[in-house]
Amino acid sequence: LYKCADESTKCATPLHKVIEGGDLQCVQMLTENDPSQIKKWDGMDRSAIYLAVERGDLAIVQFLLHDNFL
Repeated sequence: LYKCADESTKCATPLHKVIEGGDLQCVQMLTENDPSQIKKWDGMDRSAIYLAVERGDLAIVQFLLHDNFL
């Protein structure tokens, strides 16, 4: 897994930002175009799936789990 070294900027990937906004279609597009984002953690040690669970976004959690991204 990739972990961001610069915690001051939170190092959120585009996928992290989209999950924060709750946009499932964008999550699907981003993971299709760059699946490596799934393995990246932000500056607060959160993976994409962790952030989706933290938000309570069941649709995104199910998508990430169903498509075996983890």
